[in-house]
Amino acid sequence: MDELIRFRDEINKIDNELTLLFEKRMNISKRVAEYKKNNNIPIYDPVREDEIIRENIEKLNDNGLSQELELFYRNIFKISRIVQEKEMKREK
Repeated sequence: MDELIRFRDEINKIDNELTLLFEKRMNISKRVAEYKKNNNIPIYDPVREDEIIRENIEKLNDNGLSQELELFYRNIFKISRIVQEKEMKREK
């Protein structure tokens, strides 16, 4: 049981870091929305998203996690688009 507690503590620390990074990423995403709005650029850029996924899959040490990493990024991109849409509507 002590080992499980240690694993959970480690996961909690990682989750805290992920939360901070998530917030930082979404704040930058809001700035991207402003830029896109000012330059009449669409929010959704599937080529860019695929490029990011491909580059990050190449960084994996455990290639068995490539599908999961793709899903992780697809969800981040979806949330980012939602944040950008809200930001664009807010700025009107």
